Amino acid sequence: MKKAEQPERREGFDSAGGGQEDDKLNRWPFAKEIYGIATTCPKEWSVRIGVYGDWGSGKSTVLNFVKVLAKKGKHLIVCFNPWQYQSTEELWPAFVQELYTQIQSHVGSLPGKKGVALKQFLSGCTTILKELATLDPRAEKASNLGLPLLKKYTQFGSKDVQNIPTFLGDSKVLILIDDLDRADPSIVPQILFALKEILDMPGFSFICAFDPEVVGVVLGEYHPGFGNGLKFLEKIIDYPRWLPPPSRENILRLARSDIEKFCEFVPTGALDEVKDLLPENPRALRQYVRHLTLLRPQIIRHHDYELNWPAILAADLLKVEYPKFSFDFFTQADFWKEAAFAGWGGKKSEDKQEIFIAEKVKEVANKAGVKDETITQRLIRITSRICSFSKALTGEDLRYQTLLAEEPHAVTWKEFDQFLAEWRKRPDQFDIPEWMRNQALSQDQSVERVFGELFESITHRRLQSFDKAAEGISKQAMKGPLTDAKDLLILLQKLTFDVGQPESVHTLITAEQFAQATNMVRHYIHFKNTPEYRECREAESAYLLRFVEAWKSGAQRILKDFNPWSQDFLEPGVKAKEELCNAIVKIVLPRFTQSLLDRFRQLDFVRSIIPEGAASEEKQVLFDPNSHFWKKRRSDVLSLFKEAKTNSVIHENLYQFISMLGFHWKERLDKNVEALLQDKEIVSAIWDGAVASRLNPRAFGSLKDFPDRLKADFNIELSRPDWWNLPNEARENIEANERV
Repeated sequence: MKKAEQPERREGFDSAGGGQEDDKLNRWPFAKEIYGIATTCPKEWSVRIGVYGDWGSGKSTVLNFVKVLAKKGKHLIVCFNPWQYQSTEELWPAFVQELYTQIQSHVGSLPGKKGVALKQFLSGCTTILKELATLDPRAEKASNLGLPLLKKYTQFGSKDVQNIPTFLGDSKVLILIDDLDRADPSIVPQILFALKEILDMPGFSFICAFDPEVVGVVLGEYHPGFGNGLKFLEKIIDYPRWLPPPSRENILRLARSDIEKFCEFVPTGALDEVKDLLPENPRALRQYVRHLTLLRPQIIRHHDYELNWPAILAADLLKVEYPKFSFDFFTQADFWKEAAFAGWGGKKSEDKQEIFIAEKVKEVANKAGVKDETITQRLIRITSRICSFSKALTGEDLRYQTLLAEEPHAVTWKEFDQFLAEWRKRPDQFDIPEWMRNQALSQDQSVERVFGELFESITHRRLQSFDKAAEGISKQAMKGPLTDAKDLLILLQKLTFDVGQPESVHTLITAEQFAQATNMVRHYIHFKNTPEYRECREAESAYLLRFVEAWKSGAQRILKDFNPWSQDFLEPGVKAKEELCNAIVKIVLPRFTQSLLDRFRQLDFVRSIIPEGAASEEKQVLFDPNSHFWKKRRSDVLSLFKEAKTNSVIHENLYQFISMLGFHWKERLDKNVEALLQDKEIVSAIWDGAVASRLNPRAFGSLKDFPDRLKADFNIELSRPDWWNLPNEARENIEANERV
């Protein structure tokens, strides 16, 4: 019969320790105790030893240590793992074969007459092995297999079997049974019965590693007569030994050992910040280390200074232990901003942060189905530790550390520095679009995102250059940073105009890039106290004006950033900002005005800007009688409004427009509206367009008082259409006839 295959021991994250040199949890003394019980009891005894422990507590490691000790003591060792088998029909033939195989392999180590005697015994087993080879569980009746089969084989030559210890001299037969609690529940009771009754042979020591709580439940469910399963185990196991929990020092030692072996990229000492959070279960700890190895591809993309290891390590604990919660929690961008802000300002702020974190964790945990209060408190503890690093990081940066593997940057600072170095070698020949395509492909990102992060990196690095220049105490110290700033502006121009193509309908430019460029220019716009600074300011302003000129589709966003109706962004005495703002608005307003004219031909344009807070730029222009829309393009506007008689979309927009003006006028929401309504030509044009076609009763009702109010307040007479004074019924009949 083919030799029963036992799993080979592989070196891996969760492999059990092989020898004393692998003992990081101080399990060796415990293993020596088990080994001592198994080998020092009287020869005539058959003992059953239980190595008890929770899942992942290190039971397999203890068995491996016992095996090492037994080999040194020249004892016969049989390793058996029942969880591989689904039935006793599979289990017992494999067990018998493994037992005979190990006895046979031991013969060569026995000297003289003992070896000869054992060889004679094994020759008598040949018939058994041949019969095992012919067995087919699918063809045999169940009554001929399983325990009866085991009983038959162990009773064959029982005298010789009992004499095995005589053949082995002082050696014992140690049978190591692992993972009994993972075996098929239907075979667990039979295994225990066999250990006690059938395999009760002198010189045999059975060392069984399992969780007694799990096996106890299995026994109770298998046969109610067993009563309490744990009590029944007392009849089977002669020497129960509970594996003591590892100390925190040993857990940390195991973690450091595994990280040095499998995660060499984690800095030495990084664990110290989270050592009190590490799981106490060795297997759970190793599962955590296994998860850390997944970070390798992202870690090597970053400079060391880009990574906050305590935050990363704490975040990965949550991902391993509570994956559903961590995904729901870490992806909340608003939480990280609020948590980081709440932690600033001393002890009271820290207390406020703790309360905020606890409330948010409980909310997300409840949605994720976490009901155990102990688990909730651990979630709060780990999350609070992550947020404790918010003083060194912004909320956005802190969130990035927690999602480093899931949502990495398209371009890290390390990769940007490599990009910048390559560009500086040959600025005119370097192919930026090709680099972007290759980067997008290698990181499974879009070209648009690569472009956006490159743009952001350049503007950010350029501001850093000015920060360094401002810190310089001499012109020589300022020279290098200012040279870098000039180079970076040249690179930014290439990226903006050659690659981004803001004038194209397929432009890569978005409002985000314009905001970043604007912030870069504004930040140091008042620094003009040296010729070098003045040169930089002039180059920046020229760049931004060119950007505005080229980005024709971005008029609304530009007006949002350079609001000509508000002085909020202008600091007192900073004339440069005001001059730049005026120059930009001069370019943008005509373009924006034309877009408004075009949008009056789009269905529901005015309806879309009615809600409070929506489209503030459009309202600013449309409500202000002195705006470019009414002053410079008045004739075009009036001509457009006249088309309402034949264009239902313009008619609908003008009806919404007059209604919106009426509401703002009535509620006194905008002084400009009152000024606009006092311009007879404008208000008459809007009114005529709004009533160019018959209105339904509801629409008519909202406007019927408007002419009288305008007459009373501003003495302006509006012309009413012929259908205005008809009764509702007559208007409805006319409309019905027209529809027919």
